[in-house]
Amino acid sequence: MNLKQLIAILRKVDFNGGALINEAGYPNSWIRNISAFNRLLAQIQNLPVLRQQIDFFNNSIIAKTDQNDLLLKAEQSVTLQNNANTLISGLSILLATLDQLVPADDANSVIIKLPDPIDFKQAIDFQNQFFTAISQNIVNPEISGKVVLKEWEPGSFWLTLFLGTSAAVNLVAQIAWSAAVVLKKFQEYKILEEQTKSLKIKNEALDEIKRGIEEQMKLTLESEAKALQIHNFKKSDNHEQVERLKMGIKTFMELIDKGAEIHPALNAPESVKNLFPNFKKLSSVESRTKLLTETGADQTKGNS
Repeated sequence: MNLKQLIAILRKVDFNGGALINEAGYPNSWIRNISAFNRLLAQIQNLPVLRQQIDFFNNSIIAKTDQNDLLLKAEQSVTLQNNANTLISGLSILLATLDQLVPADDANSVIIKLPDPIDFKQAIDFQNQFFTAISQNIVNPEISGKVVLKEWEPGSFWLTLFLGTSAAVNLVAQIAWSAAVVLKKFQEYKILEEQTKSLKIKNEALDEIKRGIEEQMKLTLESEAKALQIHNFKKSDNHEQVERLKMGIKTFMELIDKGAEIHPALNAPESVKNLFPNFKKLSSVESRTKLLTETGADQTKGNS
């Protein structure tokens, strides 16, 4: 998780509405607003900050009840409220600090996580692969894109790239989606190949199956690239552009397989964010080739 993703999560948290309320009494006190606090707790569950307070509540009676109000020993209710106040005030201060220190993204930017490199040379190589895959597809008159490194987050391998136009961002998002589709197919085929090997069939048959898998991979890659070509460019039969798109998809796929991620800017429109794959749920990504082909064809008709 990078700082901008952390900011995005914190901005969605209702710090005031999610606070625990302690109605003091003796020997017992009411703790109220538990449901709202548990919703807040769910939102911040995976944050790499204030883990002591988060873990405290994960193991407390608060996380184990479906009641909105509980009557507890006065000492217990005070402990719960103090920890809740510490958690909420800590998160509020963190958000205010990050808002001041982290520059806002331009909507025509993408945020890229490089695979974890073994050394500086490999980090530069990963960056160059992304640069080549992106620039060869967006630096042309129809997309009018460019690739400018705006930020390299300290202590991590997260890059912010300014792409110049919304068309460039959309195309990179679609390449990332297609790469996730091809990677999913590749992983499925690898499982099939391993299962076939376990059957102990003849080498000739294994080779034939392997060739079939490789051919299916090529067809999937070709189909994804052609769909992107039709959707994003006026000339739908440009072989050179299709090859560049294939290269971009294949490069993204290989980098994603090594741990790379591609995300939209935090302030990108929701319609743009939806073009990017969810890197927490890559196994659920499905091909959009039919939809892209149909909408691209409609756009071509409109321009003719």
